[in-house]
Amino acid sequence: MLRGMAGHRRPWRRVGVLLVAVAVVALGIVGLTAESLGEPRPAETADVDTMAAAGVQTLYLQPAADDPAYPDLLSRDLMEQFLTRAHGHGMQVVAWYLPHFTDTDGDLRRLQEVIDLGFDAVAVDIEFTEDADLPARNAALVDLSRRLRAAAPDVVLGAVVLPPVVTDVLNQAYWPSFPWAEIGDSYDVWLPMAYWSNRTEPGWADPHRYVSENVRLLREHLGDRCAVVSVVGGYDTGQTAEAYAGMARAAVDVAAIGVSIYDWTTTPSAAWASLRGYRAEGC
Repeated sequence: MLRGMAGHRRPWRRVGVLLVAVAVVALGIVGLTAESLGEPRPAETADVDTMAAAGVQTLYLQPAADDPAYPDLLSRDLMEQFLTRAHGHGMQVVAWYLPHFTDTDGDLRRLQEVIDLGFDAVAVDIEFTEDADLPARNAALVDLSRRLRAAAPDVVLGAVVLPPVVTDVLNQAYWPSFPWAEIGDSYDVWLPMAYWSNRTEPGWADPHRYVSENVRLLREHLGDRCAVVSVVGGYDTGQTAEAYAGMARAAVDVAAIGVSIYDWTTTPSAAWASLRGYRAEGC
């Protein structure tokens, strides 16, 4: 059986190796809000059937937002419909959540509601920089990560992180002094947003190089050459099947457990053939 990040909970005092050999195919990421990139409509539950036919085995959903207008889940009924439909196809469903790092208690309350709803895993989207200054943001991130891990010791937790090529090489002012060491023990799977489609700098628009270097730097920061990684790409309707194939080759070369695409409604259909059957044995 092919498995995604939901199969990667390690023991509480986790060791730095992948404990089981795994293989996954392309992962689909779905946003439920109007900001779904480049396309006005969000994905619908009926799309899950098409995702399954395309080979998607893990679906990422946004069930909650760090927004006073939405103090609870965005739509419990809709989440349950997605979960039922996806589980009916044998797919895993991962909840992703974007904290603003100004209300840790509110973040934890929403995340606990998400966990109680029955998702297979939870991923924290760590990229928001606007509402808190750097020291407060780092402190809130560390606090949230540790408290979430303590509250959910048996839940698979993923960290969706900014690409280190950006924060280390291209724009060191974006999020300096990122607390890798302080949050390293809180997460089971790392998902760098390796969107080569965003890059215009010479050399970095190459999917293979960009994905490979982001994973290398991520593991270097974590001090773990076998940190469990699932790379994220896409972000552009104009990307070719060859570009996605380059992403998959890089993921295999770095022993990533999977490849993800953001997002379903903006991904060209040709991309899925390039990723279907992705297989890597891990470190």
